[in-house]
Parts: sequence; structure tokens; C-alpha cells
Amino acid sequence: MRVIKRLLLSVPMTTKRICLVAVNYFPEVTGCAPYTTDLAQHLVKAGHEVTVVTALPHYPQWQIPTEYKSRSKRTESINGVQVLRSAIYVPKKMSALARVAFEASFLISAWWRSRRVKADLVVAVSPALADVVVGSRIAKRRRIPFGVLVQDLMTAATTQSKISGGDKVAGLASAIESRFLRKANSVAAITESFSDSIQALGVNPSSVVVSPNYSVHNIERMPRSTARDHLGWSHDTFVLTHTGNMGLKQDLGNLVSAIKLVDSDRVKLLLVGDGSQRAELVALAGSDPKIEFMGLVADEDYSALLCATDVLLLNEAPTITDMSLPSKLTAYEASGRPILGAVVPGGNTSKVLANLPNAVQVIAGDPNALAQKISEMMATTPSDENVESNNERVDNNQLRDSRIAWVESLLTTH
Repeated sequence: MRVIKRLLLSVPMTTKRICLVAVNYFPEVTGCAPYTTDLAQHLVKAGHEVTVVTALPHYPQWQIPTEYKSRSKRTESINGVQVLRSAIYVPKKMSALARVAFEASFLISAWWRSRRVKADLVVAVSPALADVVVGSRIAKRRRIPFGVLVQDLMTAATTQSKISGGDKVAGLASAIESRFLRKANSVAAITESFSDSIQALGVNPSSVVVSPNYSVHNIERMPRSTARDHLGWSHDTFVLTHTGNMGLKQDLGNLVSAIKLVDSDRVKLLLVGDGSQRAELVALAGSDPKIEFMGLVADEDYSALLCATDVLLLNEAPTITDMSLPSKLTAYEASGRPILGAVVPGGNTSKVLANLPNAVQVIAGDPNALAQKISEMMATTPSDENVESNNERVDNNQLRDSRIAWVESLLTTH
């Protein structure tokens, strides 16, 4: 296994045609989509011709926007990237059977959309499984190198995400994921523990590299007071914020239950985003004045939102160990604010949090432990100055350049 720490190539590449296969892409702003969008646009800046085979936007709302129901939006040029959008079945409620239908619909439509794509390299982004299958078939048909960037592991997801019937399709998911990852010339994992799980699927260790995620948001640090003035927030309320998807694996009911146990009228839980479980969470929160919901935030306000927050929250279901790493964590880290994670001890997210100086964690699925830790943090949260000095900035440019270098290195694969 190799760890990407710097540029692998010392000389500029000549222009090449690169195809990315990813079910999620811009205008989606949470999950894997921002990373794929950022990679595609920076490959264009590096001088390459980039085509993205993707689905119609649907995440995290699990609805296709009205403007994308028109066939005129199926082919777009966005910041120099050619985007080919494929029809997809979007289930109203996720289950194992619905996930199979979702994957199958994208596999068929993306394979059809990609039939005329000309490329020198294809890179698939996992999830979904269909991305990897389609990417592999394009590479075989065109006789070109094939790489996979693993953001989530679908085999683990079938058993860890609490999806109904997941255990019944775990064997099938494992067989497909193992078979097609082994076909790749190189597989990039976003964490060391992901690389171990990938190798456990039978992938040759020499084919696996580690390419950590970075913040694709331009997070501008600012004092808490300045950020609160910008947003019009009270300076006296202790705010805990969770951003992004509200799905099964986030298990956000744990946050709602915990905040109700905190005996203080100056604390507020802010849930920002959308997802399949939002309606259930609103019902669970009821009329509790300590809980507030907010829609997805525009990029220009995201920095202020994070910096105005006293504690940024991560929460995962007790079953989540190594299937994913919350994409929001890179932005959280870049903001310099304290992070509190309710995660599985020894799991993927827990290992990452253990290396962050401004992060603490409690066991997942225990609202009492979480409420106690919140109360402790209300009394001990560092000042803006202490947070800034205790957390070095992540070098996003270096991590981005390393990922681009990994892609370009595949172009020399024979």
C-alpha cells in the first residue's frame, strides 16, 4: 500500500481525456458530490478534457429538482466539464430492495450514456456500486486504465447503515464490490482504515493508495462574535450545530434526545441540511425551543455558520464502524471550532477524531453520555483565540494536488 503525500509527477501532463463516473455531482452540495466536482474542475485547470457521467441531482432530498426534469438539462457544460446526466430511479423510502433498484437504474442509464464517451482514463467514485461497474466496463471497452476513488464502502453499508433488508443483499454487494475493485489499476481510499477494508475484499495491497479528503469549501476563519453578528445570532446562546445529510446512518434522533436531557435554557441544537429522516426528526423534536432546523446553507454563508457555532457535531448510528467518513469533517476541521462526535469506539470516524486536537468523542447511541458531555463543554469551551492556536490549518491545496497526481499517474498505466 502507498500513501499519497506529495505530487507523484514532477512534470506537467499533456492534455488527456478523463472520464469520471459518479452518481453524485454538482449542484448537489453535500456528501461525495462536492469532492467529485472539485476534482473534475481542477483536472480541467490542469489542462485535461473531463467528462462526468452522473445521475440527475437528487441528494440529500431524494427528489429530482423540477428544472432537471427537462431533457434539455441532460447534457451540460459546467466550468469546462462536460456533464452527461443519466435518468435514475429515486425511491421515496430507502430499503435494500429500493437501493438495488436505484443502483440498477443508474447502471443501465449510465452505461447507455457513456457508450460514445472517448477517454484515455476512467475513474469511478464509490459509492455507488453502479459507478464502479460502469467505470470498469468503459475501461474494458476502450482498453484504457481504470481507477476507483472510494468515499464509502458499499459492502459495509449494507450491514451497518440500518437499511431495511440490508443483511439480505450483503453477500451480493460484497461479491460485486470485490470483483470490480480488483479490476482497477489503482484504488484510492480516503483513510488508512478504508484501505484495510479494501484489501480485505481481495484487492492487491500494491494497488491501494491513501488519498485523504480535504475541505472543498473555502472556509474563512473568523471570531465567533464576528460570525454571530453576520448571522444575527445572540451572543449568549450556546449553539451546537450538525450540518449535512439527515439519513439513517447519521442517527440524528440521538442528538434530539440528548439535547432534551441538557438542563439549560441557553442551549440550542441546530440541524442544518436535509435528508430522508428529516420529517421524522421534526416530529421527534416537537415544539422544543432548544431545537431548530435550517435548510442547506449557501457556500458564502457556510464559513460564518461554522465559526458562529460553539460546538460542531458528528453523530453516527451505533452500527457504523468502517463504511464511511462524514464528508462534513473536513470543513469542520478547517473552521477550527470544537468538534464533538458521537461515534463507535475504534471505528473509522473515531480514529480520525482521535488525531484532531479540537475534537472529543462519546459512544454512539447513548443520549445520556452525549448530554453529559454537552454540559461539560458548555462550561469549558475554549475561546476563539485558543481554538485557533490549538488547531493548525489543513493544507487543502497539497491534498488536492496529491489527488490530481494520483489520477494523472494512472494515465501512465499500461
